[in-house]
Amino acid sequence: LQIACKKLLNSLKKEFKGTFDYEDKYYFHYLNSNKITYICISNSTYQIDLAHMFLDQLKELLLNNFSEKQLNICDNVNIESMIK
Repeated sequence: LQIACKKLLNSLKKEFKGTFDYEDKYYFHYLNSNKITYICISNSTYQIDLAHMFLDQLKELLLNNFSEKQLNICDNVNIESMIK
């Protein structure tokens, strides 16, 4: 899965929502918006629309709870600690 993640991150388009298929087993769903990438992984039987709704909700939650300044200075680890 690590190779798939690297491949996905190298191919992301700015301001884009998409799904990347990995070995017909997993889907990597992503939303790239305002310099932030939201990613979730599902098995291949999970509905793509539901995964993208989840990512939209995650984006809304993040933007409603943190200022632009906070988001610009944090990394993945900091976001996790800010939510707790």
